[in-house]
Amino acid sequence: MMPSVDSSLDQNASTQEQRPSLTWQIDLQSGRIKGKIDGVKAIYQAVEKILLTERYAYRIYSWNYGCELLFYIGKDTDFVMADAERAITDALTQDDRISGIENFKAVLVDKESVLVTFTVISVAGKFDYEKEISVL
Repeated sequence: MMPSVDSSLDQNASTQEQRPSLTWQIDLQSGRIKGKIDGVKAIYQAVEKILLTERYAYRIYSWNYGCELLFYIGKDTDFVMADAERAITDALTQDDRISGIENFKAVLVDKESVLVTFTVISVAGKFDYEKEISVL
């Protein structure tokens, strides 16, 4: 006689609970907490924080958190424009709420910086983002 398998266990194991992204809203200009945010606003703030935090530089963050933008200092702007999409995608997709980026564009601002624009694809929806990367 063959043992029976409870299929409800398999269904429960494969479904993940979607946790809310409710977090404190940070005013980056003043460095103060302004209230709470959720959804797209919370993920937008997470993108800002990830791209402002240098990876491997702070013990408080895991090595999966942050972006390696200081790596571009002293590099040729052509290299930065070619590699920035990889670095930003790698940094942002460490957050399980972000599945990727699309419509990535890199434009030379001057000899000292590159402006990148892209659309973030997240569980709460899509939104546009831009970041200036300094090479000096």
